[in-house]
Amino acid sequence: MANPKIVHVLREAFCDAGFSKLTMSGFDAANNTHFAPQIVGYPCAIQSAKEKLENTLYQMQNSECIVVSFQDFIAEFTTDNWFELAVVMLKDKENQIELSVFTEAVPVSNQDLGQLQEFTPSDYPLKWSGLSCRLAEKNFNFNQPQACTYLSYETAETLVSHARLSHALKTIALLYKNKLISKINY
Repeated sequence: MANPKIVHVLREAFCDAGFSKLTMSGFDAANNTHFAPQIVGYPCAIQSAKEKLENTLYQMQNSECIVVSFQDFIAEFTTDNWFELAVVMLKDKENQIELSVFTEAVPVSNQDLGQLQEFTPSDYPLKWSGLSCRLAEKNFNFNQPQACTYLSYETAETLVSHARLSHALKTIALLYKNKLISKINY
């Protein structure tokens, strides 16, 4: 999680769970697999988050580190009912703890999804994993061939909001704390 806003929310979540002395840093973890910019579906999102965890652990070469990864995505829950959400994964190699949680899902309008699908070419090589433009870029300019104009804004329906992310990170921090306590008690 290289985004400073996400690192800040993560720090707050772990402090609230009683981990006030943790040192946190954000890393831009790459994936081994090439994914579409807008990941679609649980399997690809989970694979992406896992690869980010493993690549970060490999880069750091420190078994005492706790690594948290984040991957936002969209998914079709039922026919023509699309939602935006994120998976958050934690791995503590030393204590053999792996956890995953998901943010609250927020509906994606069929109009927004249609725009993203329209811009993604039928022969797009990464179509197996998603769409060629992200949901946050939904108001892009169709007149520019093969390019999205990125709009830097954050709303409840375009990006994982601070509140939803905070709730998921607090949940994973508390789950982690409970796992550590149960390991100590056994």
